[in-house]
Amino acid sequence: MNNFSKKQNILLLMGGVSPEREISLESGKVCLQAIKDLGYRVQTLDPDYNIITSLTELDFDIIFNCLHGSWGENGYIQSIFEFLNIKYTHSGILASANAMNKLKSKEIFKHRQIPVARSYLLENSFDKI
Repeated sequence: MNNFSKKQNILLLMGGVSPEREISLESGKVCLQAIKDLGYRVQTLDPDYNIITSLTELDFDIIFNCLHGSWGENGYIQSIFEFLNIKYTHSGILASANAMNKLKSKEIFKHRQIPVARSYLLENSFDKI
């Protein structure tokens, strides 16, 4: 049994400022309902560039991260959480950064002998395949 108390206050982050804002809002709505249905207390935050101020002003125990794109998945937001000593769901800084870098991910997979599809890295839009 996990020790995650339903009395904890969850802060669900959704939206944000990345180009994937709209899909993050949709994911957030689904996760918000699921968290409520499970009986947890939850509040939401649609962060902007003042996220550090927002996080320090709100009362919560853990963050459930539904941010998509560069803000939510590349290690940036995770570094803020860790700097502020905030518990959060999602992978950590390095794992997030590596996962967003598809070339680096492939290198890691190959090193671990995990099969990957052949690919070609386009350096700019003028490269020919």
